[in-house]
Amino acid sequence: MDNFTFAGVQVKTVKNGILLHQKQYAETITPLPADCTFRDFRSKRQQLVWLTHTRPGIATAVNQAAQVTEQKFQCEPYYFIEQSRQVRARQA
Repeated sequence: MDNFTFAGVQVKTVKNGILLHQKQYAETITPLPADCTFRDFRSKRQQLVWLTHTRPGIATAVNQAAQVTEQKFQCEPYYFIEQSRQVRARQA
């Protein structure tokens, strides 16, 4: 049986077909610090978007994060940091 990783997605051959997962990739995503910049937030958001390929349950929260503009982030950074923590809790 073949097991390999391609573009952050692990592919594992099992008896009844194949299994796709991103466990290793998900474990590399760290929580945002309280003093993060919008650039840090945007980078983390992009990492989470990639995770939605194998974790559709976080798609709604990631979509909400994708709607945050730099101006909104400057006004309420702690709200958006808390949202990113909730996404991480859901993926566990």
